[in-house]
Amino acid sequence: MTEKHLHEAVCDYIRLQYPKARFKTDLSGIYLGGKWSLMNHVKRTTSHSGFPDLVIYERREAYCGLAIELKAQGKSPFKKDGALKKDEHIEAQSEWLNTLERCGFYTLFAVGFDEAKQVIDDYLT
Repeated sequence: MTEKHLHEAVCDYIRLQYPKARFKTDLSGIYLGGKWSLMNHVKRTTSHSGFPDLVIYERREAYCGLAIELKAQGKSPFKKDGALKKDEHIEAQSEWLNTLERCGFYTLFAVGFDEAKQVIDDYLT
């Protein structure tokens, strides 16, 4: 499953299982068949690169929302020892997650549909 298809599957799942949940997905870094204009627009209208792929705007206990950076199955941002891989884009994504965490969001990377689904279920139930 590509990251584009992962976004779609996760959004479909949320709409089906949690129809009242408010969320936004960010596809600015996804190649849409020769259409990079969206990516260029987002770059010009966002302060920093690496904004999370999915933000769910639902308060739960101490958190004001959930921010997830989605990764396709097999594309973990972590090394085997658990450290973040040295990659400029992954580091920018991690910085956004850290910033949102300081603002009261629950944040994380999720690899593949099953992991994303589990995180969403745990957060919203």
